[in-house]
Amino acid sequence: MRRQGIALVATLAVMVVVGVLAFGTFFTTQIEQFVTRNDITSTQANYVAQAGMQKYKAALFQNYRWVENKLTLAENPTGSSGATGSTACFNALGAGLDLDRDGVPTPFTNNRITLNPETVKDANGRAIGSYTITLIRDPGNAQIFTLESRGTSGGATSTMRMTVRLTNTGFLSNAIFAGQGQSNKFMNGNTSIRGGIYVVGTNPETPVIISNGNFQMLNDYNVRTSEYDQVVRDAMDDANEKVDDLCASLRVQYGKVDISGSSQVGTPTNKLKGVYVGRGPQDIVGTPNSSTGCPASQKYLCTEDGPSAFDILTDPPKFPTLNAPNAGCDPNNPTRSWRQCINAQAETSGKGLHLRYTASGPQLIGPSGVTLPQSCVDALKNQDIPLGVGDTKNKGGRNVTTLNKVDCTYTNANGQKGGFLFDATGAKPKLEVYGTVHLEGWDLRVFTEVQYVARTHIGTGGDTIPNASLVVTKLDPSDTEGGNIRIEGNFLPDTTRGLFPHHVLGLVAEASVFQQGQNIMAPIYAGQTFYTGEKRKLFGSVVSNYFCTTDAGTNGNVADYGGCNAGQGSEVIYVNTGRNKPMIMQQPEAARKPVFQVLSYERR
Repeated sequence: MRRQGIALVATLAVMVVVGVLAFGTFFTTQIEQFVTRNDITSTQANYVAQAGMQKYKAALFQNYRWVENKLTLAENPTGSSGATGSTACFNALGAGLDLDRDGVPTPFTNNRITLNPETVKDANGRAIGSYTITLIRDPGNAQIFTLESRGTSGGATSTMRMTVRLTNTGFLSNAIFAGQGQSNKFMNGNTSIRGGIYVVGTNPETPVIISNGNFQMLNDYNVRTSEYDQVVRDAMDDANEKVDDLCASLRVQYGKVDISGSSQVGTPTNKLKGVYVGRGPQDIVGTPNSSTGCPASQKYLCTEDGPSAFDILTDPPKFPTLNAPNAGCDPNNPTRSWRQCINAQAETSGKGLHLRYTASGPQLIGPSGVTLPQSCVDALKNQDIPLGVGDTKNKGGRNVTTLNKVDCTYTNANGQKGGFLFDATGAKPKLEVYGTVHLEGWDLRVFTEVQYVARTHIGTGGDTIPNASLVVTKLDPSDTEGGNIRIEGNFLPDTTRGLFPHHVLGLVAEASVFQQGQNIMAPIYAGQTFYTGEKRKLFGSVVSNYFCTTDAGTNGNVADYGGCNAGQGSEVIYVNTGRNKPMIMQQPEAARKPVFQVLSYERR
């Protein structure tokens, strides 16, 4: 009996052990199944989140490109600052996402846009999860956005976040856009550039900017200070008198930048958006100013991104020339040149005037049916058009009799006006330009302070928009005269007809533009060189093959300006004229390049 009892106990013990082992195996199997199921759902949630991220990363950039092509500052003037009409750092997506492309964007709420959830299916059409997309706008930087994709599958969640910088680099998106760089390679003295600088360059080993002295490249301006004249404040729209963020970046495609002396590029409290030079930091040379307040690792440059290599890798903007194909002027004929489109505008009745210099007097190229006033014919017999107060000036050893009134305007049957009128006989000299005026073969010299009126007719009626263009070109490339614009006095809009930048006269010179006047408000194109000098301020933007921030000369011959010695206290202040920039200056902007930079990528 005792043996049988022991056998029973042993049997029961074995059964318990076996049961425990079986239960343990079952429990372990269940845990592994749960873990496997969690891994599967977690992986599926991650893939779902990735699907949403990849879809909307592409959609975001495509929408940005589309909106940039459709919208401008003038169409959405609030920008990122909330100040109506402000030209502060602006991003076309600041108004919201317009994924349907119907002109009605989904607005941000507390700097966030959350889209409706979307389902993800497998190859057999079975739903495996869904994702929710949120776009987050950086309230302190109009170029920075965060895209968040939250994926769910079988109770598991996965979140992916990507922070990107969206910028648009165009000719008139900078204070200075240069083909070659500086004529003398110096930006020293007290020269200040307030806004972006973009230099194309040609040789990776050649410095395109050498800065020393007290040169500054800054991301803001404030014309309400005593550094600026009252006439500037009077002529500028209130919302543009003070801008704290200009979206300024320094870009050099080919070439080096030498930063020396007391140069300040950005400030610790208002950094540039980025510095992108040539092949990278090794192309930023010189002896940088160690007291800028920014780290040595950034070569004492105050920048949010970089310094690093030139960042537009696919078909970056090239310097625009009048004879190069310009897709922006005629989308149906991308081989058409900018010059051809200028002429087409100038030769349209009620939208411009095209005159060509000949030894016997001005030749009317268009519009057809226009009869020039005799006073216009008499005034334009010489290759110089010296607009002034009616006295004789010695310029470059030559006596120049200024013209105090030149009337080259016409009115067509629809009441539309074209051409230009200069009148210095009143209390204030006026220069009125209607549409696109192309003066071929002349040098234009403005020897006096001017208030300009710029108007271009639209439609068949008398409605106008407050902008126009004045274009001077050479008769042929070998000409030593023609294609230059020189301005000696203030060149500002007539404030009774509108304030800058809502009232804009664009200046286009196939050769060079010389600023001797203290204040100019205009976007400027110079196919050769833009010259400025001591205490002279340009409000707008400059597109020029070369730029020279030294004395713009005192004599009348172009050769007298050519020295371009050490720079002086000149200033270029970027003011975005938005959609109100003249039509022929909008055309090259079609070549602007949106830039999509991924700054960070994380999975949570």
